[in-house]
Amino acid sequence: MSVPKKQGHTPGPWDVGNGIEQPSNRPNGRTRCFVPVFAQSGREVARSELFTNPDVEAPANAALIAAAPDGLDANHAALTVLAMVAHGKATPEHIAAAIAKLEAAIVKAEGRS
Repeated sequence: MSVPKKQGHTPGPWDVGNGIEQPSNRPNGRTRCFVPVFAQSGREVARSELFTNPDVEAPANAALIAAAPDGLDANHAALTVLAMVAHGKATPEHIAAAIAKLEAAIVKAEGRS
């Protein structure tokens, strides 16, 4: 069994850009931080924007957003391999490739790539 891919989003990979910090005009004076996420074309597809812990949370959120296309691709690969395993058709190479995609998506989502 395989789930057909339906791509309505901007194609990946997506990458995290440099954060932009702006002083806030709010009474508490907290800094506002924008961290853009760019498609391969260079177009901004998303942005993480925070006032609270901008130096930690905004980049982490942006990394998670940027990993979305990779995570979706890895899930499709894992589902395909699990179906192959269920039908006795998976090879060690198929399994290793799916595991590698899952690991890479996790590393990217955690901002370690």
